[in-house]
Amino acid sequence: MDVPRSTRSRSGSAANWLALLLWISPLRILAIRWLRGPRPVAGLAFITYVATTAVNTVNATVEYVRIGWPAEVWVVLAPLIPLERLGLTAVGTFIGIGVIRGLRQVNLVKAKEAGY
Repeated sequence: MDVPRSTRSRSGSAANWLALLLWISPLRILAIRWLRGPRPVAGLAFITYVATTAVNTVNATVEYVRIGWPAEVWVVLAPLIPLERLGLTAVGTFIGIGVIRGLRQVNLVKAKEAGY
C-alpha cells in the first residue's frame, strides 16, 4: 500500500513530545535540585529520559528525511519508542548513579556548574 508523502507520520511521537514539554517545564530545575540533593536517582532518571529522547527526536528527523519511512513503519515503531526510552533511562540511571556515587566518595574537586 503506497501512502502519499503528505500523510506519512512525522518524527514526533508521544515520547518525544513529552520530553520536550518536560524540558521546557519547571521540572527541569527541580530535577537538577534532586540530582544535587537527597533524590539523585529521580533527578538523574528525569535528565536521562529527556536527553535520550532529544537524541531520538533528532535522529528520527534525520532518518525520516533520509529514508522517508511510510506510515506502516511508524505504526509499528510508535508503541516501541516509549518502551525503548524507558529502558535506556533505566540503564542510564543505573550506570550514572554508580558513577556519581563513586565521584562523591573520592572527593574530587568538581566543576562549579556540575550537577552531581
